[in-house]
Amino acid sequence: MRNYFLALICLSAAVCAAQAQEMEPEWATPQTLKIPESIKYDPAREHIYVSNINGKSTEADGNGFISRLSLEGEILDLKWVQGLSAPKGMDIQGDRLYVTDITRLVEIDLNEGKILSSYEAEGSRFLNDVAAGDSGIIYVSDTMAGIVFRFQGEKIKPWLENDIKRPNGLFFGDQKLHVGCSGSIMVVEPASGKVLNSIEIDFSVDGLVPDGKGGFLASDWRGKTVRIDSKGKQTVIMDTSSEKINSADIEYILEKSLLVIPTFMDNRAVAYRLGDE
Repeated sequence: MRNYFLALICLSAAVCAAQAQEMEPEWATPQTLKIPESIKYDPAREHIYVSNINGKSTEADGNGFISRLSLEGEILDLKWVQGLSAPKGMDIQGDRLYVTDITRLVEIDLNEGKILSSYEAEGSRFLNDVAAGDSGIIYVSDTMAGIVFRFQGEKIKPWLENDIKRPNGLFFGDQKLHVGCSGSIMVVEPASGKVLNSIEIDFSVDGLVPDGKGGFLASDWRGKTVRIDSKGKQTVIMDTSSEKINSADIEYILEKSLLVIPTFMDNRAVAYRLGDE
């Protein structure tokens, strides 16, 4: 019996070690952002872009905008790009920033900070995240419709739509598309759309980014951020859910070891220096 309780204590210690670590913010913006949903780093210009919903997430009210920040968290232009409604996920391809905006994909010129075009996704309901792939292909998740769309040549078409539960966070790496869903992260072969691997998790993914070590960092909108290593081990590295501070579509700046979290209703972007496990 004594050995049983000793084992239980050791197990409890191991569980606690896997819980959220205490990390001090490297910087935080003032609470002047307006429902920040997604963060994207631009290494060519060393700027950080923040999508601001600034209203209801499904309402085409024209209030949404993109902010531009420095690497130190200074808000350079609060309303750098306007004319959006409820912008969410973003990714960069060349000199273009692609942003979802309810049922359309918006193309922005990064040099001019201007909207160039927008593309309606027929059959979409709630476009969410964006991932730039190879050969000019852009992947777009639709959380409500349960579809991953593919954009190429000014056309958006459904691409992956079978047995996907609330797809959201996307990233393209190692010639594969990674799709964060409710309860799983899927690794998909772009040529065939075949699911090569699926990692089970106990939350719904909002943001999904590579950690530079063969694993991922994934956020749960309710306030949790999790590191998932190359073997599937999951470690909570941040949990602000008890403080009612959300963790929306995160970004990880590998060369700076900087995790940047949009806090949604808390109206800030907060950066943490992320060390090794």
